[in-house]
Amino acid sequence: MNRNQTPKTLVDLLRVRAQSSPDRTGYIYLRDGNADEETLTYGALDRKARAIAAHLRAHARPGDRALINHLPGTEYIASFFGCLYAGVVAVPVYPPRFNQSLERIKSIVTDGTARVALTSSAILESLRPVIDSSPELATVDWLVTDRDFGSLHEEWMDPGVNGQDLAFIQYTSGSTSQPKGVMLSHENLIVNLSAICQFFGASPDSRGVIWLPPYHDMGLIGGLLAPMLEGFPVTLMSPYSFLQRPIRWLEMISRTRATVSGAPNFAYDLCLNRLTDEQVAGLDLSSWELAFCGAEPIQVDVMEKFAKRFAPQGFKRKAFYPCYGLAESTLLLSGPDHREGPMVRRIDAHLLQTEHRAQVVEASDPNGRDLFGCGAAPAGHEIRIVDPENRTPMKVGEVGEIWFSGPSVAKGYWGQTLLSEETFRAEIEGEKGTYLRTGDLGFMLDGQLFITGRIKDLIIIRGRNVYPQDLEVTSGRAHAAARAGATAVFSILSEKHEELLVVVQEMERRARDADLSEVSKTIREAIFQEHGLKVDTVCLIRTNSIPLTTSGKIKRHECRKKFVSGELTELFRDPS
Repeated sequence: MNRNQTPKTLVDLLRVRAQSSPDRTGYIYLRDGNADEETLTYGALDRKARAIAAHLRAHARPGDRALINHLPGTEYIASFFGCLYAGVVAVPVYPPRFNQSLERIKSIVTDGTARVALTSSAILESLRPVIDSSPELATVDWLVTDRDFGSLHEEWMDPGVNGQDLAFIQYTSGSTSQPKGVMLSHENLIVNLSAICQFFGASPDSRGVIWLPPYHDMGLIGGLLAPMLEGFPVTLMSPYSFLQRPIRWLEMISRTRATVSGAPNFAYDLCLNRLTDEQVAGLDLSSWELAFCGAEPIQVDVMEKFAKRFAPQGFKRKAFYPCYGLAESTLLLSGPDHREGPMVRRIDAHLLQTEHRAQVVEASDPNGRDLFGCGAAPAGHEIRIVDPENRTPMKVGEVGEIWFSGPSVAKGYWGQTLLSEETFRAEIEGEKGTYLRTGDLGFMLDGQLFITGRIKDLIIIRGRNVYPQDLEVTSGRAHAAARAGATAVFSILSEKHEELLVVVQEMERRARDADLSEVSKTIREAIFQEHGLKVDTVCLIRTNSIPLTTSGKIKRHECRKKFVSGELTELFRDPS
C-alpha cells in the first residue's frame, strides 16, 4: 500500500487489502503450536467479517459495545473486524480459562455496558451455566461466529465510520491498579500502526511470527494489525503453546524465515533457561532482523545472554529492538532507528536513586546499572520529562514522569471523565498544550528515552527512594535456585507504622532440593551489598505463581496484597 494512500480507518484498510489482493495470505494460525495450520487470506477475512457484521447489526446498533470472547486464532480476528464492519465498538477480553477471567469479563460488562458478545460454540457451551447464574452476563446477547453464514456477507452495509469514531476499547492489564478501558479511535490506530511499521522497517516482504495474546495491545495491534498495514503474512501461535514449549517460538521463526517477531523480557529469559543445546542445535535464526522487546523493565543482561546463546544459530545482537509503549498511547510511544541496533548506557545507580539523575559511567564500573535506550517519539509526537509534583520540565539526564502528546494519544478512559482529564489532558506549568501522563519514570539522554520505573511502584524505605526493579534484578541473580525475572519487591507497614522491605522470589522448578534458608540468606546479602538496604522479609514461592499482567509485567500491588493475606504459594518465609 502506498504510504501516500494510507487508509483513514481499519475498515478501509481491510477493504483495500481484500479488493487489491484477495488471495494473499494474511494470517497462518497453528492450532497446536506446531503443524496444524489454518490459513486466512484477506479476501476470506473480509467475507467473514461482513457476514459477522450483518449478523451483529440485528443485535446491536453502531456505537454499541461487543465483547470479543474467543481463544487466540482466526475467529478472533474475524470477530474483531466483524465489529468494526458493523460500526460496533470491539472490546477484546481474556479467553475464559479460569474463574479469574470470568470475574474480569463481568467487571468489563458492567463497566462498558456491553450489549453483545461474540464467541465460539464450544466456549458458549462451557460458559452456559455461569451465564445463566450471573446477572451481569445474562444481560448480554451471546452470538456464535464459528458457523456457516452462507451468503450473509452479501447483506453487509458499510457503516460509514470515520477516523474519529471509536474502533475498540482496550482494557489495561492492571499492573498497578484496576483495569481501565482505554478508548481508541480509528485515527489513533492508523497513526500508530504507521509509526510501528516505519520504526520496524516493515515492508510487504516482511514475515512475522507472534504468540502474544490478541486480547492485549501488543498482540492485537503490533502482532495482527501492523502486518495488515504493510500487507505481509504473520504466523500466529497460542500463548499457551509457547508457555508449554518455548522452543516452538524459535522453531516457527526458523521454519517460516520470519523477519520480525518479539515478546516481553520474560520470554527471552524463558528461552535461555528452558531450552537445551540439543533443542536449539538445528535452528536457523539468521532471517530474524528485528526482535522487539517492550516489557517493563527490559533487562540488558537477558538480551546480551540471549544474543550470545543463539549467535551460533545466526541470531544477530543488532536485531534487538527495545521500545516503549502503553495502551494509553495506542501502543508504541518510542522506538530507535532499527538500522542502528540497541543503545546501552551504564548509569551510576547510586546517583539515579538518591539524586534522580543519570550520569554515565565506565562499562566496568561495579556500581553502574545498564539501561537500554528506547528511542524517540514518532514524527508528529512529542516526549517530555516532567516533574510530577510541580509539573515543570526536567533537564536532559534528570529523572521525571514521561509525558506524551500527538495523534496516537487515546481519547480517554471509558466512563471516567475526571480520571481521563487528569491523565490525558495534563498541562506543563507555563506552557500551552496538553499531554498524556504515562505514570512511568524516565530520562532523556543522547536523544533517546530511558525508562527507570513507575511512579506508583517507587518505594520510600528508611528515607530513600528505591526502584523495585533494581532490587528484583539483584534478587533473581543472587542464587542459582532463584528464578530470574520472577521477583516482586515492595514495602509494607509494620504495627509501629514503619516501612518494611519485602522480597517475594519465585524458585526454579529444577531447584527442588535447594536449601531455602541459604537461598534467603544469599538474597539478603546480595541486596545489602549492592544497594545498602536491609531486607525485612524474604518469601520464596513456587514457579509460575507470581501475579503477572497479560504482557508479563509483575503485578507488585497484587503480590503485596496476596503476601499480606497469606494467599501466595509459599515455600519459605524468612522474616528478620
